[in-house]
Amino acid sequence: MLPENVICAGGYGTDKGFCQGDSGGPLVCNGKAAGVVSYNWKKDCGYPNRPNVYTDVSKYLPWIKQMMKDFKDC
Repeated sequence: MLPENVICAGGYGTDKGFCQGDSGGPLVCNGKAAGVVSYNWKKDCGYPNRPNVYTDVSKYLPWIKQMMKDFKDC
């Protein structure tokens, strides 16, 4: 079972999993950021029995907005 702060999207049943170095990449839905690549299962990108797992950006919006306010000059 996965935690509530993640989104599973794609990858399952294919050989199109995340690869080493993909961490931080976006999941975009209808032109809006929805998730960030969290981790990959193994370096070769092929793991058809596992989904791609993203961190759900919406779960962190209050923190993101606060950081943008606090560090607006950066």
